[in-house]
Amino acid sequence: MAITPNQAATATALQALGTGTPLYGAVVGQSVAGARQAFDALSGEVHASAVSAAFEDARLPREAILGRLASPYGSIEPLGTDGYVATTAPAAPYGVPGQYALWGQAFGSSGRIGGDGNAATLDRSLAGFALGGEVSPEPHYRIGVAAGYSDSWLSLDARGSSGSIESVFGGLYGGATFGAVRLRGGALYAHDEYNTDRTVAFPGFVYADNKASYGGGTAQLFGEAGYHMDFGRSSLEPYIGALAMNIDTDRFTESGGVAALTGASRSYGFGATTLGIKGEMPLFAALPLVLKGTLGWQHVVGDTTPKALLAFASAPGTSFTIAGAPIARDSALVEANLDWKVNANTAVGLFYSAEIAGKTYDNAIKGKFEVDF
Repeated sequence: MAITPNQAATATALQALGTGTPLYGAVVGQSVAGARQAFDALSGEVHASAVSAAFEDARLPREAILGRLASPYGSIEPLGTDGYVATTAPAAPYGVPGQYALWGQAFGSSGRIGGDGNAATLDRSLAGFALGGEVSPEPHYRIGVAAGYSDSWLSLDARGSSGSIESVFGGLYGGATFGAVRLRGGALYAHDEYNTDRTVAFPGFVYADNKASYGGGTAQLFGEAGYHMDFGRSSLEPYIGALAMNIDTDRFTESGGVAALTGASRSYGFGATTLGIKGEMPLFAALPLVLKGTLGWQHVVGDTTPKALLAFASAPGTSFTIAGAPIARDSALVEANLDWKVNANTAVGLFYSAEIAGKTYDNAIKGKFEVDF
């Protein structure tokens, strides 16, 4: 009766339970539609799709660091106490030797990871923040540390499942300029806590509160190289980027009844490249208000479909592999932000950021502050 790979994997595991077991008896007499509903409900798909969500969650902390390292806009000098005058000379790449800075960014997003006919669509939302501190040992270099927190919420309605991923992250970053060439990059590690809840329901069978809590980690190494071109107080910067990421999940055992699952620990490797262009321009000649934008194309390499190795807790030998909602192979990255230079040492900004790829998308709003001293 199974028509998808996930259904077939679950059906094979159920058949291995054999007659006389509660799950086998609950499914074997179903109609065609009821059997397929049972296979989907019992599959534990949320555990695989949560890895796709973790991949997407890592985007906003990474963007916070790369955005901080991006080249500043043209020099804006204070004029008196109630106005500013803009010069035509670009600012120094990162500041003066020995300059320190603190920055922070709060972000929230809402999005969807589209299903593929095997795995169902996963809805997700996220809130979090990143904080950083840095020093410029000389005008053309910047090194810093960053840390933060995020919490995302997952909903897999077609499988009666929900969950969350709570992450605490930290890492190092740095940037350098060599004439028009701009280099920036960093490394982050996040400790992840997964929490899932499944209601298994099909004709004649309902088991709620199949819950699991387990740990994991997300490590990412990323970088960009750009060629910065000034046009008066405006600029354009074509850039290329690269990303390497590894996501680990710990083993777990769900609480609940006969439908509870166990999951093996797994490791997932991902890589991605980005090609795009950044730009910035002042909105008014006498105000320190600057519009910035980014347009890019991200291509993920390797296997984009996470798979969880599961088994029924009542029969650990019946292991089966379930695929989650796939990570988009190609996606457009769009960002627009407005920066306000409050004074010579302080800036605030508001961002809109999006990742768009057919049935998969993520929309984010971000706010930042920066203080140099």
